[in-house]
Amino acid sequence: MRGDVSKAPSMNVLKNGFMNAEKYSDDNPPSSKGKSSSPSDNVAFEFDGETPYREELSDLNDAYDNEETPRGGLRLNAGYSSLEGISVGGKLTRNNILGRNSEIGLSARYSSVRTSYELGYTDSDFAGSRFGLATSLFSDKLSAKNFGKGLSLVPFRLGSDGANLLVNRNLGAGLSVIANYRLSKDTFEMTGKGAVCDSAVFGSAFCGEIGKRTTSIASVALTLERKRNVAEGMQSLKLRLAQDISVGGSSSFSRTRVGAEAQFGMGGSWKLSVDAEGGYLTALDKKPIPLFERFYVS
Repeated sequence: MRGDVSKAPSMNVLKNGFMNAEKYSDDNPPSSKGKSSSPSDNVAFEFDGETPYREELSDLNDAYDNEETPRGGLRLNAGYSSLEGISVGGKLTRNNILGRNSEIGLSARYSSVRTSYELGYTDSDFAGSRFGLATSLFSDKLSAKNFGKGLSLVPFRLGSDGANLLVNRNLGAGLSVIANYRLSKDTFEMTGKGAVCDSAVFGSAFCGEIGKRTTSIASVALTLERKRNVAEGMQSLKLRLAQDISVGGSSSFSRTRVGAEAQFGMGGSWKLSVDAEGGYLTALDKKPIPLFERFYVS
């Protein structure tokens, strides 16, 4: 790994937000719920007001058994986390515009460290092919908060504008395959006129990332999910294997990821969720791998 990441620990807001927002991770298609997950080290509270809308993109089986009528919904949410403070957001959707099982959605989210917008289209049975399709345009801005000891300023901002295309296919018995492509223009910069990054203060890893770059990543993933009902609630286990290839952008690399997620009913409305992920990352050329595409121990 290039540089010393440990010199700037409070950039968690960037590494957690940017990497977990994985604009649409292989097992979390665009617009699947209109909500962004908080980093695992936060205490967060959120309430929602919504109208019912489409099935999950990955749940293709149910899509063939239910009659649907054109409808839409407005979803509003507000919450608080120890990392972002107060956040507000909303999503406006319209279903079955281009056919049954389709949805067009416009969403926005705002907090003191993040502003994001997304316009997306999803179809859980594209053209009757039993393939799910999700495509979106997005704009995401993340800022560092309380960066470094004794610094209350917001010196860094990470911006990403681009498009995403995802196709998935349910193979049955809880097995599905997902293909995803993401293209974006990314900017990592310091705020303030004439600001200069001092590597002695912020760390060479972050100062070396200053500038603009193009991200072009193609991914293929295989997921296996098992669910069973128990007296206290639903239990589930999801295993995933993903291969990412970055080509055609500012850098080229290969990243293999293996992960697992388990959920257990704890009685009533309580649920325990545990997940883990590991992998291997290597450069395909002599250019350094972007900092925010690397693995982090957490």
